[in-house]
Amino acid sequence: MTISTVLGALIANTLGEKFGHGMFGEETRLAGRAAQKLGIELGVIKDVYLAVHLKYLVPLSVAFIVLLFILERFVKDRKTRVGVLIGLAFLGTLLIFRRFEALKDLSTGFGIFKEVPIQETRPSSFSDLWNSFSISFFLAPLFFLRFVPKRAKLPDFLFLGLIFPSLYMIKTWTRFLFIGSIAVALMAGLGVIELYDALRPRLDGRKVFALGIGLLFLLPTVNAGFSLKETYSLRPYMNEHWENALTWLRENSNQNDIVLAWWDYGHWVTYYGRRSPVAQGGVNPYVALYYLGKLDENWAMSLGVDYVVVSYYDFLKFGAIVETAKMHPKYNITENYGLLVLPLTSKLGALVFQRGDYRIIARPGEIWDVVVDLNGQVIAPKELYVEYQGKVIKPELSASNTNTYLYINLNYGYAIFMNEEAFNTTLAKLFIKPEEPYELVYSDGGLIKILKFKHPNVRVENTNGKVIFHFENATGTRLGIWGYLDNGTKVFGKWYDVKGMEEFELPKEVNGTVIRYTYAVGKKTVDRGIFRRK
Repeated sequence: MTISTVLGALIANTLGEKFGHGMFGEETRLAGRAAQKLGIELGVIKDVYLAVHLKYLVPLSVAFIVLLFILERFVKDRKTRVGVLIGLAFLGTLLIFRRFEALKDLSTGFGIFKEVPIQETRPSSFSDLWNSFSISFFLAPLFFLRFVPKRAKLPDFLFLGLIFPSLYMIKTWTRFLFIGSIAVALMAGLGVIELYDALRPRLDGRKVFALGIGLLFLLPTVNAGFSLKETYSLRPYMNEHWENALTWLRENSNQNDIVLAWWDYGHWVTYYGRRSPVAQGGVNPYVALYYLGKLDENWAMSLGVDYVVVSYYDFLKFGAIVETAKMHPKYNITENYGLLVLPLTSKLGALVFQRGDYRIIARPGEIWDVVVDLNGQVIAPKELYVEYQGKVIKPELSASNTNTYLYINLNYGYAIFMNEEAFNTTLAKLFIKPEEPYELVYSDGGLIKILKFKHPNVRVENTNGKVIFHFENATGTRLGIWGYLDNGTKVFGKWYDVKGMEEFELPKEVNGTVIRYTYAVGKKTVDRGIFRRK
């Protein structure tokens, strides 16, 4: 069985070259960090885990199995065997961690995820365990009743090969809760049966029947009830508002346009909008720095950004945006950003927004009366912005005594309270009062807004088998074109002189199905894009 995993690893390596490897494939950032930490050089085997498996884990496992046969032949006392096995297993674990000290950083992705504000790469809390497994989590320890002396069987030890790695994964990242659920379900189910078998001899007929009903029917039913309640309460982050916004983007933008959005929504931009996002599938400090105003329009223009997406959900993740920006070593984020999102809780006599000990009371009129209660400290904002029925207005306030700002959305019933640092971020400005060079082109009234970034732009048009580059605000002097195959192999690259041109036909010499281009004024990039050849 152990030797057969060698064939499995080789097959996985071959398939990985065709379809892509996993998290530890040589093309990933995590693989590079892991290989460096573990002192492994990738060659024929392109995946770090597969390399470790073939080079170390298989030989160690074979050696351990051989040792088992030796113990069975020469050591007859069962307790001595167990003691020797436990000692050797402990020694083997120490040797592995001594050989690969970097394994201590495995739970942080070898340091990559240590400072990253991603919820799913955080250790599981008790709340996470309860929401995922409910009472199964408390029933799981009953599984070890199977290891009572003279009752343990070989399959039980095989189960441990699944259980221990799964429990470690559950402890490490919340992302692995669904993987670990197999082990928890196995432990809970077998554990309940083991408890039933242990108690049955001590009870008479009726009590045995009651015990069976309680353990084998009521417990699973209650567990299922908790699980269904939790599942029913969950709502997908992807919703109709996002679908409507990104469908609009697909239907009203060019196929080569680049979209800037928070990385959580990058895959949605690709799937629903059919456009290329700046960030997707992983944290991007540059996008965070842009949202905070640390990177300006020149940076966005150098990436070819054509549309910027800002949303209510970005403000809910504002803390994560700040923490992500702090990851960049070249930027010292010293601002003390303060931002609160509060839901509308009452309309009786006044608009009341409250979250915990923070409350905002707003009385509309020709002059608005606004009071902000911050856990007992009562203040009045400097400026107020109200969005309702397609308009954002700035009412006059009856009083103001702080450099704070308030945005109220009456379409969806929420308020955003900000200090001056948060209000002056690009994210807040684009959402509340966008200015040139940005134009608001889509809004659903307060959840998702799309802005067009005005700059020297390239529009790609496919007509009659020809690909035409149209230059809007044609200030560029050079056009770089690169061609790629679907597997990412670069097959063409060349710069063309387009000074004074308003359009340029894709030359026949350009190879590749995926085309990337860069429009530049001298050495300064003013637009970029990507499209697929038809």
